[in-house]
Amino acid sequence: MYVHPDSATNEALIEALYSSAREIGKHVLFDWDNDDLFSHEYSDLSAVVLDAQHERASLTTDLPENVNTIQGYSSSELTLSLKGARDSEELPMSRLLSPFDTGSPFYNRDLTGTTVRYWLRVYTEYGEVDIRQFTGVVRDLQFNRKDQTVQIICSDVMQWLNRAVTLRPWAVDLEPNSLAVAGAGRYINASWVLAEVLRQCGTPIGPLERSDAVWSVSGCGSFLPSVSGPMILGSVANFPHVLPTTEFLGDPWRFGKYGLCMNPTNTVNGERGTARSAASTEAVHLFPSTNISGAPKNIGFNAWAESTGSTTTQTWNTATGFGTGLGSSFGMDPWRSNNGVGIGIANNGQVRAEIYVYRNASSSQQVYAWEWNVKQSAGWHYYDVNFRFTNGSMDVVLTVDGTVIAPTSGGLVSQGFEYYEGGYRAGSDYWRHPANLVVYDPSQWFQFYINDATNGVYQPGQEHPPTTKDGIPWVLFGGCQADMSFIPDVWNTPAWEVLQKIATAEFAAMYVNEYGQLVFKNHELLRLQTPTVPDASYTVDNLLGMIVNPSLDQYKNEIILPYVNKKSVIDDVWQPDTGRQFVVEQNWANSNSAGGWQFSPSYRIDNVAALVYHIVPTSGYNDLQKGWDEWTHTYNSYAAACFAQSIDRDCMYPDHSDLLTTWGGYEGVAMPSNDMRFFQLWMRALDYTPNQAWSQILFGAAAITYQPNQPVPNDPGIFFSLKGKKVVEDVTGYYSVSDSAAIADRGRFSLILDENEWRQTINTATSVSTQLLSDTITPAPVIEDLQLPLDPRLQILDVIGLTPEDGISGSITAQIVGLRTNAKAGTMSLDVRITKTPSKWALGVPGASELGQTTYLN
Repeated sequence: MYVHPDSATNEALIEALYSSAREIGKHVLFDWDNDDLFSHEYSDLSAVVLDAQHERASLTTDLPENVNTIQGYSSSELTLSLKGARDSEELPMSRLLSPFDTGSPFYNRDLTGTTVRYWLRVYTEYGEVDIRQFTGVVRDLQFNRKDQTVQIICSDVMQWLNRAVTLRPWAVDLEPNSLAVAGAGRYINASWVLAEVLRQCGTPIGPLERSDAVWSVSGCGSFLPSVSGPMILGSVANFPHVLPTTEFLGDPWRFGKYGLCMNPTNTVNGERGTARSAASTEAVHLFPSTNISGAPKNIGFNAWAESTGSTTTQTWNTATGFGTGLGSSFGMDPWRSNNGVGIGIANNGQVRAEIYVYRNASSSQQVYAWEWNVKQSAGWHYYDVNFRFTNGSMDVVLTVDGTVIAPTSGGLVSQGFEYYEGGYRAGSDYWRHPANLVVYDPSQWFQFYINDATNGVYQPGQEHPPTTKDGIPWVLFGGCQADMSFIPDVWNTPAWEVLQKIATAEFAAMYVNEYGQLVFKNHELLRLQTPTVPDASYTVDNLLGMIVNPSLDQYKNEIILPYVNKKSVIDDVWQPDTGRQFVVEQNWANSNSAGGWQFSPSYRIDNVAALVYHIVPTSGYNDLQKGWDEWTHTYNSYAAACFAQSIDRDCMYPDHSDLLTTWGGYEGVAMPSNDMRFFQLWMRALDYTPNQAWSQILFGAAAITYQPNQPVPNDPGIFFSLKGKKVVEDVTGYYSVSDSAAIADRGRFSLILDENEWRQTINTATSVSTQLLSDTITPAPVIEDLQLPLDPRLQILDVIGLTPEDGISGSITAQIVGLRTNAKAGTMSLDVRITKTPSKWALGVPGASELGQTTYLN
């Protein structure tokens, strides 16, 4: 509820609103220039507003109609009616706002999407008081040719309604130890999905990644990456989300600087657990070399981290760290081990940065290091570490909370660099390479970026979330309660639809407030934050006649809630239709061993969370099912193939020498899309004599042993499949919660809810159903379409007091769940849910043992 910051003005405001001679006007501004200034000649159209009707819809829910609780989602719509004819020398509004009128200042302009702000203006003895009612955008303009009026319809959810979002498939590992890290089998919190959807809409909970970011992890309820390459299985890159193996004491998450962060010490034994994440990137990699060439480059890392404030010098083996590079230490080719960059942030704010180089098997590793032994004060700090490379030197710059800090060791190095682009390239020794993150202490919003600049690479303000045009955060987020074992399929789906599903799954409330902020409150917060004292009070005639009392149908003392789980398992995720599907015709040998063939069709894969990058034959030593380590080695990257050794022969002719390749023959790579829904195949020959005019090669085909006097097979058979993490169904479970005392008293009244794929895990079912039960045991009466004089201070979820004019009953406290205002009529219509309900007399229970009008005695 709106309260003026000056107490005297606030008292005058209240007096004016309760006065019989009150005066309320309309004030509306349009940002036609889209510059946040609202300074266009026609920005202020308040003088031509005939009527303004604002409807904030009642909270929508998927619960049965007979369940009365405060939860759901809501949006609002503002309809402005502008008068037509104005002064004789001025264009009527229908022409002024027409994109087709050549005399209009908006000729040939689409005005939809323009930001709108709307206030109700109350005139008090201290002057005008403007109270914001609505912030949104123009959705539609309708012109009336007869009276030349214009109706402008505005919405406050278009920022999320018109944005399509895509989430990568993910599911918790079927067996926690299957990836050698038990923490990989842990759930994520739904906060991550909500934060990721909002990030893709440009309205994030935390900092928005820079335009040159190639990798980012919010750490907000999960360590799944938001920006990265596709999920590739490898010795490190298998772990996009890993929480500590220790048992948590309660919730592993707590609020950090922006949104959730992991609480590493919230464990049963008080241990300091670690979390980690690794995902492939499309990054550019640089490392020192005598090869002096190339334009300047830099790689920047940044994150929010909480300092303990300790002044003791920390060791680096337990520091939060992240980096990227080429090498087996990142799950890559062992012949290019340990090429990369990385940083560590100790829990007192010390920082260490490294550049490490290992050129080949016969060379020793070079390490260039910088340290900043400056301890930070207790609390959250923002760190940006920038590696700067030129063709003759390299340096590292640390910025903490916007201030550059000089290193205590290390400095400018006179050394050039080598430059490698990310992703697989034909003939390259370098494969897709991951960024790695290890979290020991509360920290969040990690990213790294790459650009060509050497100066001014730190962007002031990059550490904070973007704001609305009013300079306030886009989101007011109270955290999610739901655990998730998998991410439902979201592909080019309207963001608002996804947000609705999250709110519905955990009985939260979600709406856009008068300042255009998205407000998300889980059900626990809704109950805890509902005021017990009304924000304002009103006298209402025939109040008892308006109350819709709950019937016995709304009383429930048992809730049965289904939950859905899915998990991932390593398995075959795709295979060719035939052994002849990947054929290279004659003269293929004109390519050399550095070349290859990319088969252009994109193949669809469903319910796949990750792919093995190298194609794996389906039998023999390379069979993925034989063990974790066997298929991660480099020599397991070769797929079987057969070819004809004569230009006039087919692979299947009985008189040619068929060849089943072994180690060192043919290579195949699966190149998935970033969203893990499509992939392409790339293959090449490694060992053969160049320029032989072999007629044909069949990749992924098995050799055939010809038997005399037997038919020649037309198809060699399928000899390879793609391995990966397949998302599979688990058994759907049910959780029931009941009140035994209520059942003994009144019998069993059960509410059986429908299955919801966004409502997952028994922990979620336990939490949300327990809270919902407290509402269904004491279902609240409601009042719909309550007519009151317009009070611009009120907003959805505010609590008001209602007193009957005839004095027959006592006052009632109710919470607003729907609100509609009519500025022209000076009225408002409310839907409210009564928060204090009649109950039985309970001795010894505070607030329930006093005799009064709402006490029932047996």
